[in-house]
Amino acid sequence: ILPEGQLNPNPEKGLLPIFKGAFTLAKLSRRPIQMMSLFGTHRLWHPNDMDLFKTKVEGRNISVRAYPLPKGHRFTSGDEFEATFQNVVGHFGMYGKDLEEDELEQWLDG
Repeated sequence: ILPEGQLNPNPEKGLLPIFKGAFTLAKLSRRPIQMMSLFGTHRLWHPNDMDLFKTKVEGRNISVRAYPLPKGHRFTSGDEFEATFQNVVGHFGMYGKDLEEDELEQWLDG
């Protein structure tokens, strides 16, 4: 599930609006949320380019980061999920690297 609803064409501006349905589905199905982030997809493909054969490829390096499941912590609200997603995934999507280790652990462990 992509909480932003689509790939982000401008990650340098931050995340697109986050839909909290990912949190709701996880809560209703009693499943944990494992966040992942992509960096560089905006250089490979732009969602506004409808003709894939005319897309100008600006780079082919894409990074994927899957975050560990929180240790005994589950999100208690959509707002908590949104704030964590914004800070953890948003940072990686914008810069291609994680937050500093202690700050990342604080967000992931609640």
